Amino acid sequence: MRRYPTAIPCEASPDPPRSANLTSRRLPDCRGIPRGTLALMAWAFLVLAAGGCGPAKFKSVTNEAEFDEQVLKADKPVLVAFFKGGCATCLFLDPCMDQLAEDYDGRVKFAKFELMRFWFEVTCPAIQKRYRIGLFPTVVLFVEGKEKKRWIIDYSSDAYRKVLDEIVGLPPAKKTPGDGGEAPAPPGTPGEGEAPPPEKKTPVQAGKPSGEP
Repeated sequence: MRRYPTAIPCEASPDPPRSANLTSRRLPDCRGIPRGTLALMAWAFLVLAAGGCGPAKFKSVTNEAEFDEQVLKADKPVLVAFFKGGCATCLFLDPCMDQLAEDYDGRVKFAKFELMRFWFEVTCPAIQKRYRIGLFPTVVLFVEGKEKKRWIIDYSSDAYRKVLDEIVGLPPAKKTPGDGGEAPAPPGTPGEGEAPPPEKKTPVQAGKPSGEP
């Protein structure tokens, strides 16, 4: 009977290959972290990258008394952004709201109200019940203390501008020399309320012969 040589078992090396050690050092192992913790870390990174919650140029309102004083009793239309703390969809609306606050500065007032915490705690149940705010972000335009228009999760700046222009009118256009406006005065021209410079007379106008020094 022919006999075949038996295979000699190889002893496992106690140390893993060097390439495996380098890979394990470079790539963090996230398999032991719960999904909830990873989601919380991603949410915190998003909030920090966006710079907080709510439009930066909006005045913050925190309770019912401030809302009645700054919004309902305001002498100008007020655009109020109701948002939820840590809401990603609310963060996406902030650049649009900040641009509106810059374009309509002096004609419209702007306020933000953190109506719900990120752990679903309502900060002011009276305001939420009065205006039935359920989705975030919700933007409401108040005119003379009454609700005029409402937008729910709307990121279109044209939709806001159309309504604001109908209420407060278009901004005054800046005149330039090319569009029929007044051309700038040439250098050396006296301005309004300034005395003109003394006129230089020639020798003939001064009563002297032209040849006399």
